[in-house]
This record gives sequence, structure tokens and C-alpha cells, in this order.
Amino acid sequence: MAIGVYMEPYVARYAARRLGLRLRANSRTIEHKTVNLCATPDYLVLGESILVEVKVSGIMYGWTEGELHPHYEYQARAQMACTGRDTVIIAALVGSRLFTPVVTRDLDKEERLLQAVDKFFNEYVMPGIRPDASSTKVVATVTQGG
Repeated sequence: MAIGVYMEPYVARYAARRLGLRLRANSRTIEHKTVNLCATPDYLVLGESILVEVKVSGIMYGWTEGELHPHYEYQARAQMACTGRDTVIIAALVGSRLFTPVVTRDLDKEERLLQAVDKFFNEYVMPGIRPDASSTKVVATVTQGG
């Protein structure tokens, strides 16, 4: 993680130049207006409804321009839900290659995400109940629409 923190501004600068974007680093955590959810996007694109999330990965497989692991996708979806922005570009330095998959706002997926977060908060956080570690019910609800 330390290398990712160190490399983040360099990856962002390289991605911005490659994509023709003007970025501003963000350190503010943004709360959703109605659900107990917050997000801290890495970069805001100036003059656009776009965020940039930087990743540095030593795992060489599983990265493509067209497909994104659900935990990255839903991190982006949470950021869009909290900020009202329409797009998140994931700028991922994987080895020496930069991947820039795009996640666009999908209100159906966002609604499922917000419902799952609200349900989790009300069923586990408020009563102080620790969820079963093997449970994937909430994740399946969000990612598969069930």
C-alpha cells in the first residue's frame, strides 16, 4: 500500500496527460445526503462530471479495459452516489501498463447499492451485531441485483 500512496500522484499525472484531463487532487470525504455512505475520490476532473480513482497493482492478471472487479466497480459507484458525478475513470498502473476502464453512473445499480448499505447499517451497525464472516448475502444483492 505504501508504494501505491507514493505512486498515486505520478499515475494520476500520467493518466491525465494521456487522457487530456485537468485534475485536482481531492482529500475531502463526501457524505451521501440520505444514506450512511461516504466516499473520498482521489481526483476531480475540472470542468467535467468525472472522477479519477488511482490504483497501483502488482497483480498482472484480471485487468482489462472492458471488465473491472466488482469491488473496484462498486467503489466507483459509491463515489458517484456521494458526489453526484456521472463517470469514474479507474487509472490503474499494473506493472508498467496503464489501464483506464470507465464506470458510468447506472441508477438501478446505484439504488441497489444504497438499499444494501442502508439495510446493512440498520440490521448490523445500529444494533451492534457482527455479521457472519462467511455471509455474502449483501454483496450478492448489490452486484447481482438479487
